Amino acid sequence: MKVESIDHITIRVRDLKKAIAFFADLFETRFTDLGEFKEQGIRMSIDPLGIGIAEPLTPDSPLAKAIDKRGEGLSVISLMVADIEKAVAEAKARGIRLIGRQEETKFRTAILHPADTFGAMIELIQWKAAAMSYGIRDLKRTREIRAEKLALVAIRVKDIQKAVSFFTDLLETKFTPFGEFKEIDVVSFIDPMGVEIVGPLTTDGPTARALAKSGEGLAMVSFQVPDLAEAVAEMAARGIRLVTRLEDKLSWAAIFHPKDTYNVLIELLQWKPQT
Repeated sequence: MKVESIDHITIRVRDLKKAIAFFADLFETRFTDLGEFKEQGIRMSIDPLGIGIAEPLTPDSPLAKAIDKRGEGLSVISLMVADIEKAVAEAKARGIRLIGRQEETKFRTAILHPADTFGAMIELIQWKAAAMSYGIRDLKRTREIRAEKLALVAIRVKDIQKAVSFFTDLLETKFTPFGEFKEIDVVSFIDPMGVEIVGPLTTDGPTARALAKSGEGLAMVSFQVPDLAEAVAEMAARGIRLVTRLEDKLSWAAIFHPKDTYNVLIELLQWKPQT
């Protein structure tokens, strides 16, 4: 299927209002209420960066059960497609099951079963003519955590070669090696959209332990910033703990403790100038 871009990610939370206040303040952004989606049992808001936040409408909804089982955290990656009917047909032809479909005033969606996509809950979305703009040019931003864009969304897998082959075929894309990061026990491949596939370097490191505890699935979201040092200082001033800092030939990065950010593993990323 032809995927145009990562449209947004969704974070599952218990208290939508409280989470919106936290992320709006942290990233100096604003959220738009998308309303209630009764078929899914959620209420959702989204910001111009593509950060979606959802809370359950009822205690027995699928999202409420997911929170009870796995806690708050990164829940869904939404991929924009030009023709959702064609994309759904291609997914079914590959034996990928659908969880549900939805049609709203501005968009149509289909959610793929995570058991068929390496544990990642993937939503396909096709915007109609009146599509929402995620542009951030009109945001007045003064502080140092000026997230410029949603840069990468990482999927944690056990067999990285198998996963890279699967997503290359499914998304009609090409993954290139991003590197080995011994500090976090990860080998990484990325594609031009910002989909990142990560696997463990060792059998007893943190990534292997995370796989043993939580299984495969969405693992981390990365935001591009213009000045990583200033952004790290701002996060520290807010009491958000730093897990580690990374550097490779393409970028500088800092990863923060998920317990301080609604159980979402957040990476801030500054690309190096390329000559």
